Amino acid sequence: MSRPDDDHIGARIADYRKLRHLTQLGLAQRAFISRGTIAKVEAGLTPATPTIVAAVARALEVDIAALNGQPYISEMRQDRLDRMIAPLSDALDLYDLGPDPDISPRAAETLSVEVHELCADACATQYKVIGSKLPGLLGELTTAFSTSST
Repeated sequence: MSRPDDDHIGARIADYRKLRHLTQLGLAQRAFISRGTIAKVEAGLTPATPTIVAAVARALEVDIAALNGQPYISEMRQDRLDRMIAPLSDALDLYDLGPDPDISPRAAETLSVEVHELCADACATQYKVIGSKLPGLLGELTTAFSTSST
């Protein structure tokens, strides 16, 4: 996998190509691009034009945004992903378990503002910010909803 200093689109293409168990030639054939172009883009010697990125994304079956860096493979290492998902999983468990007596939800207007800010973060592809805010917000919303519907 790429080192942190290899954070460019070519490195991300190489990472996804390797995850798909493709050689540069295999990717080139799927994307209808020359192997030499793939090699130069991966090495950072040639810029990845929008046409190249679109063809490679299609061939690798990934979103263009993933190749452009949101999220890129080094951020999705399993240990980091697990740390982000565990609190979210716990918050989703509240839905089945009912309200948490240790959670005192804020006022509905405040929660509404928080939800709108979270949506803005999603539009800005601020996934780390979302990952840190969402579990607590889900816990509050679940508790507030469960309390108000009883």
